[in-house]
Amino acid sequence: MNIDDRIERRLGYDAGMSVLADFEAVSPVRHVDSPVGRGPAIERLLDVFEPAFTGSLPPSVYVYGPKGSGKSAVVSALFDRLASHSGPRRAIQTTTRAVEPTIPGFVYVDARKASTRFRLYHAMLAAMSDDPVPDHGIGTEELAGSLRDAMRTGPDLVVAVDHTNETETPTAATLIDWLADVSDRLAPTCIGRDPPDAIDWEPATTVEFAKYRRHVLVELLTSRCSTGLGRDAPSPDQIRDTVESAAGDAPAAPAALMGAA
Repeated sequence: MNIDDRIERRLGYDAGMSVLADFEAVSPVRHVDSPVGRGPAIERLLDVFEPAFTGSLPPSVYVYGPKGSGKSAVVSALFDRLASHSGPRRAIQTTTRAVEPTIPGFVYVDARKASTRFRLYHAMLAAMSDDPVPDHGIGTEELAGSLRDAMRTGPDLVVAVDHTNETETPTAATLIDWLADVSDRLAPTCIGRDPPDAIDWEPATTVEFAKYRRHVLVELLTSRCSTGLGRDAPSPDQIRDTVESAAGDAPAAPAALMGAA
């Protein structure tokens, strides 16, 4: 939300708009393209993935933090952007010849939608292929074989699996076993709420997300309201009160505003 947007919102230049002008903008389940207030966390993740920019696989990483701290929003947005840069890059000159490093592919999978080995492989293959992947008439082992073929002929892969170690989703250790079964040319990124010492997997490194600070969550919510809600939407004071009640939980704040709208 830029300065002009902030001023115009308080001046009431959006008077003709209804309270709920854009459902998607304030939807608590929507992940924005560029998450607000998470620059340091994005930089820490980019530090982890740095080897990929020269064509090497990055280390395994576990991203963790409490509910609503922005893990899913940041990782999904980051992987979407990184995937667009995958493939051969500009030539790197060496003493003998020009070498074109191939950036690994980046695939994001939500374990809540891929809680079985079949669904995990299906989601990975669908992200790697331009052709549709059948939902029926194909078994898990056949999917695994297709995935192995794709890995043999394609670039290395960085796979992020979100919402691990929940009641209805596989543990990180189980997911690592499933991934290792198809290729050793991939690097796993697991995302969950539990601290590293509470999971049965030892990644090469970890990245922690803390709860949103109050002023950052105010910025996030104000930014969403600028496009999602009209003139009769909550005032700045009401937004601050909503943030206080959310206690650092990013999805909880817009959910409260949606209820009020």
